[in-house]
Amino acid sequence: MTTKELLQKTYECKTLEDLYTLLNGGVNPLLARGEDVVYYRRNQQRSAGLLATELEELDKANLIEVPFTIELLQTYSRWDSETHRHLGDQTVGLPETINKPYVYFGEDGEAYQTTINIVPKEGAIVRHESLYRNSKVKFYDESDAVLQIEKWKKMTRISAVDPTCLQSKRVLIDWYQKKNPYGYKWFTEDLRNRPENKDIYNPWSRRSRKFDLPFIMTHPELEQLSKMTFNGAVGLPLLQDLVTTHTTDSDRIMYERLFKPGTKASDIFVLPMNFIKVLWNKDDIKAWDSMRKMVQLRNCTIDDILQCENRRMRTDDYRKIDEVLRTKKLDGTPYFSFTTLLNYLGKIDVNEAIEREEGLVLIKDTIVMARAANQDANFDTDSLKRTHDVMMRNARVYRNEVTCQKILERCTKKYNFQSGDYFARQIESYEDLIDEGTQQQNCLRYCYADSIANGTTLIYVIRKVADPNHSLISVELSPDGSTVRQQFKAYNKPVIEKSQLDFIEKWNEYREEVNNKDFVC
Repeated sequence: MTTKELLQKTYECKTLEDLYTLLNGGVNPLLARGEDVVYYRRNQQRSAGLLATELEELDKANLIEVPFTIELLQTYSRWDSETHRHLGDQTVGLPETINKPYVYFGEDGEAYQTTINIVPKEGAIVRHESLYRNSKVKFYDESDAVLQIEKWKKMTRISAVDPTCLQSKRVLIDWYQKKNPYGYKWFTEDLRNRPENKDIYNPWSRRSRKFDLPFIMTHPELEQLSKMTFNGAVGLPLLQDLVTTHTTDSDRIMYERLFKPGTKASDIFVLPMNFIKVLWNKDDIKAWDSMRKMVQLRNCTIDDILQCENRRMRTDDYRKIDEVLRTKKLDGTPYFSFTTLLNYLGKIDVNEAIEREEGLVLIKDTIVMARAANQDANFDTDSLKRTHDVMMRNARVYRNEVTCQKILERCTKKYNFQSGDYFARQIESYEDLIDEGTQQQNCLRYCYADSIANGTTLIYVIRKVADPNHSLISVELSPDGSTVRQQFKAYNKPVIEKSQLDFIEKWNEYREEVNNKDFVC
């Protein structure tokens, strides 16, 4: 049976035990017993977990990694971990989702990946609910649990951190030795025995690392990277964490951008070799990725990078520089090239005592405010801080102008009303809003301009017909005018006079009539 035919049959499996049996030659390693079989990541056999970490380096040990799905099912299928209550032998606890990648290495020399979940049947009845590791777990009858296998995908490189392998450790080691004997020899005799890897598999280590076999087996260039020598250092320092489970998916994504499969340095490295020599001793993958962006996207030369290294720039500095270099003027041209930005940072350091970190923040803020003011920032001045402050004022003035125009456009006077001694009218302009807030001594002048301009609130004033310029009551309405959110006199005092309350009641009825007419139309 070919690998593809075998994987096609997996969709017929009803349980995870059936799946493991099918993919391991008819023998279910979860049920196997023997002195060379060790289970780990299984709470029911905690002592075996520590034993497994000690035996990990023994090739003859058939180490069975129980997937998290099965670990959760078997440990919490009958017991609610929060209340310690027995729920019955035929009860299954299912988390909302796991979505952990599962990997299978076929006889055709290819790796395959899928996602496996155990989900309830449609219409299944929830017997109990609980929480486990901040994830909601629902308990069903065991007969209502269904195995769900997503479509298998052929993977040339597996980069997910610590995926669950559907084969035993013994099978994986045999597969690796058969398909790549030179890589297997490097892994067992060289990588494992290096001093920097002495804490791997140590159950008492805080780092709690282990080698990520699927990653190592699908990345043959790792062997070459571990043997290359630059600047007197043998082996790429950042591999120390990348080849173990002590890393993140984002780090692996950056690795894939920087290194390609191959046996020669010219094939493996994405960056030119003169940049590799500068980066070699850095053990931070983010520094490598920042350099890649500088070279590929910002056209930096090796002289630019050496200048940065001489200034002892950190990874965060490269990130901020990249953010500034991405900014453009209104006509689409960039504000700085890499060289001109470095020269400008040197200038403000010497002439204005503005260090690099502060300078990058000021430059970015100035550009952001220039964009808000719909104009270009001018850095050809003798003071960056003054340029920053002037642009902040320009942005505020422009924003106020835009807000004023929007307030004018929002003034429809739809709910303006007059009855007896009082009238209600909508705020007509930004100056009108400021005047109302000043007379009433409330927060209208500070907090409501943007809300009015964006149409999320309506502000009306109630005044006497005999004295239309003197503020009396401020009213906030919902955007559709149906609800009075708040109504206050000066200094946020409540409205208590009967004549004013009667007027507000009549106004409410009028707004309701207006809205009903609009609805009928």
